Amino acid sequence: MKARLAAERGNATVTALGAIAITSAILTVLVALGVVHQGRSLAASAAELSALSAADALAGNGSPGKACAIALEVAERHGSLLKSCEASGFEARVAVVVRVHLPLLGTQSLIESARAGPAPAEP
Repeated sequence: MKARLAAERGNATVTALGAIAITSAILTVLVALGVVHQGRSLAASAAELSALSAADALAGNGSPGKACAIALEVAERHGSLLKSCEASGFEARVAVVVRVHLPLLGTQSLIESARAGPAPAEP
């Protein structure tokens, strides 16, 4: 009986280390998913607010250049970078980039776009 127990010695340590490794991997994936979700939400909010601000500037007789400058400022204040801005008539289309740091994967860029202006005419 003693010989059999001696052969099992250290088994609990290996099992505990395996459980810790699996738990750590699961937590790392969950943290990464949370960071991506938060980054996407930030990017979507920044894109929509930038587009709305640019369209508001166009509606107030602003130039497309001024509207895009306002969109740039709004995007930066929301922690994102303005990737593109197209303004014409009363419509503004913007795309913003948010950079997030993911565990084990490094820095990733999340891109969101938005449009603001009058509703498109129905056929």
